[in-house]
Amino acid sequence: MGKRTVRIKVPRHRPGDLLRLAQRILEKSTIDGVSCPITPADLANMQSLIDSALVARNHSIELREESEGEMQVARAAMGTEKGQTSSTPNTISYLVSKMRDVLIATYRGREEQLSQYGFNVVVNAYVPKGKGNKSVT
Repeated sequence: MGKRTVRIKVPRHRPGDLLRLAQRILEKSTIDGVSCPITPADLANMQSLIDSALVARNHSIELREESEGEMQVARAAMGTEKGQTSSTPNTISYLVSKMRDVLIATYRGREEQLSQYGFNVVVNAYVPKGKGNKSVT
């Protein structure tokens, strides 16, 4: 008969699974009573930590849900929500595009001026190719 290898994994990177395992250990230890090999001090400490973790985890989940709701409001205002485009009225994206167009018309031929407003302006100069002429960037 070959050598027997046993692995018993602790789900360290799955908090929900880890909490469920800890709760099952406590349940089984309670059923076993005095015959349980785990010390009462460790069991009491585990219960305290589970209680603390559950409160913090539930609070964190509530905050995440609230945060996601707030982020959806922000994305809608920015015009980056699913289904929105730069043509969606009353959004930051719409107004920035509209203002960019006004500024382009105002500074036609001097588009570099838009950089003063925070736009990233890239100007490429093109000279038609011919004898000795090359494209200039």
